Amino acid sequence: GKPYLDGIEILYIKDPMTQLMAFKAGEGHALTFIQPKVASELRSLGYEVRPVVSAIRAFCPDDRHDPVLANKKVREAIDYAINKKAIADTLGYGFWEPLYQFSPSKSYGYNPGLKVRSYNPERAKQLLAEAGYPNGFKMKAIIATQYANRDAKVAIMNDLDKVGIKLELDYADPGRWTQLRNEGWDKGLLYGLFGASDSYAYQMYEQFVSHGKRYINTTRLSGWD
Repeated sequence: GKPYLDGIEILYIKDPMTQLMAFKAGEGHALTFIQPKVASELRSLGYEVRPVVSAIRAFCPDDRHDPVLANKKVREAIDYAINKKAIADTLGYGFWEPLYQFSPSKSYGYNPGLKVRSYNPERAKQLLAEAGYPNGFKMKAIIATQYANRDAKVAIMNDLDKVGIKLELDYADPGRWTQLRNEGWDKGLLYGLFGASDSYAYQMYEQFVSHGKRYINTTRLSGWD
């Protein structure tokens, strides 16, 4: 018959190591939102791991108020400078996919024919020079602690440093990050979390509609709605 339950108890444990130890000790039957390295280790120990396309992670630029990021060539240079595939391969343990468009490859909205900007630091330097920043510049990235794989952020920081962009990492607690996402941030980048919806059109509408309440420092294109 049906597996009737007396109830479901959800335990919130802030520290990842304490969370993992509690799970291994049998204090819970399932563990969610774990880093790829932990998932790989648990799988090697015989635990069943069920990966899902859970979210897209991307930097949103304050191109409304930041004159540097308002330059399209600068934004493209940042994209060329980050070795997304190497980061995904090294730190993703087979669970991460490097994205070159706003849709995962297994999603309904994925476009396999779209031209991509693959890792190319020389092209990044060329674009920075064309944009008027041959020696690079300094920039801040605000990252929510609950979404942060710090090793990945350090790798991104090192990639940008190679083309002259000095990135300062500002880790924000969930409350502060949510406020900045909804009310705006002061220049630089905001590390965003986007649901991986199967409807590409809905995903784009939800995040970037003109009257939207999220990532409001990122420009909405004319006619977007």
